[in-house]
Amino acid sequence: MSRATLRWKGEDSRERGFTLLEVLVSLAVLALVALAALSLQNRSAGALDSAIATTEATLLAREMMAESLLQGVPPIESSRGEFRDRGEGYRWQRSVEEAGHPGVRRITVRVIWESGGRERSVELVTFVAEGRGL
Repeated sequence: MSRATLRWKGEDSRERGFTLLEVLVSLAVLALVALAALSLQNRSAGALDSAIATTEATLLAREMMAESLLQGVPPIESSRGEFRDRGEGYRWQRSVEEAGHPGVRRITVRVIWESGGRERSVELVTFVAEGRGL
């Protein structure tokens, strides 16, 4: 009895699967795509941290400016300090100076913090006229 082997039309030994080279190339492409995705994720997390810090600094500066305005027209002075009960890691500077017009003062509030080894800051400026309160 003779043995017959069945073969599908067009099938030969070279068309049965992927070569080792094809598998290695596809794995390399997949690794590059995964690396790019992880890099993008890290940059996104860094941008989120920066946005949170800037928002908190802005809120602290607005709060300090509101306190300055509620006291009426502040005296001409410069002061600085740190936020102790809130805003840990943030420092502030406040200066009140003549604005160049009689009876008008310029109030500048600056909040400073460290991020990624660099100093960052938010600065708010407003003008107050003597005899005009909130």
